[in-house]
Amino acid sequence: MTVTKKVRFEAPAVALNLRGGEFLQYLVTSSASESRFSLTDAITKEIILSDQVPPTLLTPATYMRLWPVGGDRSQQESLLILAMSFETAGNGYTFQVQHRQANGQWRVAIDVDFECSAGGEKYLYSFAVITE
Repeated sequence: MTVTKKVRFEAPAVALNLRGGEFLQYLVTSSASESRFSLTDAITKEIILSDQVPPTLLTPATYMRLWPVGGDRSQQESLLILAMSFETAGNGYTFQVQHRQANGQWRVAIDVDFECSAGGEKYLYSFAVITE
């Protein structure tokens, strides 16, 4: 495996109080010329964020999604999987989950870099979201 993971902060599960007005912001930043990734709920198979939507920022390409928003199916417990493709050597991704708490403050729940020293690799990263 040629994919390395550099963790700045990593919670194995993110607890979210939906009734209290809390929500998450997912951010994927890519140094690749063509990003190939998807963030999927493993239980519902819902794609939450992917390279199929235009990036919010262009340099570097940054994809952002608030969750939940209208139409999202929140489960009491979700297993989310970030699938990344590293087409060429030196490609990298940064994945962040920001948690907006009921008091209006933001807290970092996950902040991880992924880099690949060779091309043609795929990597899966998973974490849980628990809602009440």
